[in-house]
Amino acid sequence: MLGLLVEKVAANIQTALALQLALDLVLLVIIGALLLRLSKQRRQTDRLSELVATAVEESERGFQQIMGTVEDLEKRLGQLQRRAKLSALAQGGLAQDRMDEETTASMAAPDQIVKFPRRTSGLDRRYQVMTLLKRGLPMDEISRRLNIPYGEIELMIEMIKHNTAPPEKAAM
Repeated sequence: MLGLLVEKVAANIQTALALQLALDLVLLVIIGALLLRLSKQRRQTDRLSELVATAVEESERGFQQIMGTVEDLEKRLGQLQRRAKLSALAQGGLAQDRMDEETTASMAAPDQIVKFPRRTSGLDRRYQVMTLLKRGLPMDEISRRLNIPYGEIELMIEMIKHNTAPPEKAAM
């Protein structure tokens, strides 16, 4: 009986050991599968990280290119604005010159039309005064046409009279 009992216990121990071995094998297979899956996920994560890093680099390069283009466009815009201002000033000056010429032409007799540029130096102004004076215009008319104060016209004429050179050479 004791022998039978020992045999039953030994059989139970063998069954328990076989069952334990089977469970250990199942657990090893599960752990292996989990490690494999974890390894795949790690590789996928690494690939995704590389893709994200590449995308960030490309977007930074694209951003730098866009910023460079924006800076170039801003420079061009500034140049165009300066050109437009200069053009507007030049056109405004030309328009004023035309108005001055038309005013001079309308106020003078047909044989006395004299055209002067709008912007002049002091010598040019003296020349203009002398030209109009030689044409027989009175000093008040010269003052009005050239938009120079009457007293300044008188002073210019006095200075020219006291100068020994002829008026044409004095103006140069």
